[in-house]
Amino acid sequence: MKKIFIALLLFISTITLAQDKKSLEEGATKMYNYTVNAEYDKLLDITYPKIFTLIPKEKMLQAFESMVDNEQTTIKMLDEAPNFKYGAITKVEDGYYCIIDHDLAMEMTFKEAIPKDQSEMVVNLMKKRLETDKVIFDPEKNSITVHKRAQVIAIANKLSNNKWTYINNDKNSPYVKMLLNESVRTKLGL
Repeated sequence: MKKIFIALLLFISTITLAQDKKSLEEGATKMYNYTVNAEYDKLLDITYPKIFTLIPKEKMLQAFESMVDNEQTTIKMLDEAPNFKYGAITKVEDGYYCIIDHDLAMEMTFKEAIPKDQSEMVVNLMKKRLETDKVIFDPEKNSITVHKRAQVIAIANKLSNNKWTYINNDKNSPYVKMLLNESVRTKLGL
C-alpha cells in the first residue's frame, strides 16, 4: 500500500511539473509575441508585478512607447524564431523560477542621417551597449539591424498568484537585484 501511495505521489508530481512547464512555455511565447507586435499593455499584464512597486505600470507603458518611437529613432522588433532555451525550473523559498534564453532581432531607424564616416562608430557603440556582435548598418535605410540572445527570468510565486510572469535579465539594468533577493539570485546563478 505504501509503495502504491509513493508511486501515486510521484505520478501526480510529474503531471503537475509537465503542466507547469507547458504553461511556462505558453507564457514565454506570449511574452515574445507581445514584444514583437508592440502590444505593451498585454506584455505588462504578464510582467512580474513586483516591478510596478518600482515603476508604476503607466510610466512603464509610456517608457516602452517612447523607446520605440522618439526624436532620434524608431525601433521595430523583427518577427524571427525565438529559439527558446529553458533552464531548469528551480524552487527557491516560496516561488519557482526559470531562466529562459531566446533570440531577439530589431531594426533601429535613425531619424537624422548617420554620416558615412560615423556609421562604424554607431555600430561599435550598439555592439557594446547591446552585448552582441551582430549589428549591421544599412546606409540606404539609415538603420541598424541587431540580432542577439536575450534572457528573461520567469517567476511564479505569491506575488504573481503562482502564475508565470516574466522580467528581462539585462546586465545593464539594476532591477533584477531590486526584485529578487540574494538567495534567489544565487540559486539561479545570477
